[in-house]
Amino acid sequence: MTIFMRSVLSFLFIFLSSCTHYPVGQTKASCNLCTVVCEQRAAACNKVCRNSCPQCVAFAKQSASEAYLYYQHEQYVKGGEIIRDLNSYRDPLQCRKTTCDCRSDYRICVQACTGAVSKQLRSVRVCQ
Repeated sequence: MTIFMRSVLSFLFIFLSSCTHYPVGQTKASCNLCTVVCEQRAAACNKVCRNSCPQCVAFAKQSASEAYLYYQHEQYVKGGEIIRDLNSYRDPLQCRKTTCDCRSDYRICVQACTGAVSKQLRSVRVCQ
């Protein structure tokens, strides 16, 4: 009977100990490694990104200027009047949303390293 009781108690002890919560968290070393990876990705993003807000505005101004100069030349060759102005060739929505936001990507990556990504509603940044 004692052997039976011991085996039942042992089984019960093993069964109950398997239900305890074991904290599974990232170690400090893995968090640091994750942060380093985020920094490397951000550096790569900054090198590759060609569609930032100032670059988009500069490209939009340049393309509008080229299109306007072409229009002026066409009108001069035809002998017509120049009716349009430079703003006729400017697209106000062209740089509304740029595709590269390396800072935001870095912030989300670092938050993901901790295991919780907090979301906040923000207005869209207007490119000027």
